[in-house]
Amino acid sequence: MIQVEVNLNNFKRQMNSLNKSLEDLPSKKNMNNITRAAGSIAAKSFVKDLNSTSKTNKKAYHHIYEWNSVGVNNARLFTVLKSGVDSNNISLAIKFKKSTTKVPIAKRLQRPGPSGKVVTRTTVFKNKAEVMEKNSPVSFTAKRNIAFTTTGKDIVFKKRGSFITVRRPGGDGTTGAVEKFTKKWEKTMLRPAINNSGIFNKLSIDIAKTMSKNTFSSSDIIQCIAAVCEKYEYTRREF
Repeated sequence: MIQVEVNLNNFKRQMNSLNKSLEDLPSKKNMNNITRAAGSIAAKSFVKDLNSTSKTNKKAYHHIYEWNSVGVNNARLFTVLKSGVDSNNISLAIKFKKSTTKVPIAKRLQRPGPSGKVVTRTTVFKNKAEVMEKNSPVSFTAKRNIAFTTTGKDIVFKKRGSFITVRRPGGDGTTGAVEKFTKKWEKTMLRPAINNSGIFNKLSIDIAKTMSKNTFSSSDIIQCIAAVCEKYEYTRREF
């Protein structure tokens, strides 16, 4: 779970200096809308940054995408859920999705063996993202004869009915990879993502324009803030 703390004190002071009559500008409703928008910015930036990082380190992040599609956004096996919004913070949770594509057949298994046969059947590893992230052992009973590749050149065959345990399904590279990235991203990339989005500058400009009118009310300011936040998909819950 990622806790996003958005400090709005500077923004409040800037807005209040424009006109002291705007006592309700930092109201709970206004601040909630701004924080929700900031949360959407954070969620989208997280997805973009993780996609980009995955392309440069496929060994660590191949498990959170469909097979042979590392870093491809529409092949993600994770989503970011936004919740827990209040005027001070927002929570982002990383949720793993189930894979729907078949496990690729290793090239070694596609070459004919002594009997002239090759491996032609495979299956879907539905929980590959969560299992490989935790590096949890996987056990199952083989429903048919199975061939495995090893780190060497050998191919291991298991007969139907064999009880099989894969002790490290993701290898060392994937263990805790997303969790490690999340902690690093929160410390180094979260705040720049929000600051560089332009939301605070846009709010300042639009509120100033609203206030420049001969007559304006607190409801005009509320509508102005909501209109800006809407552009950042502030009501969206999942990314």
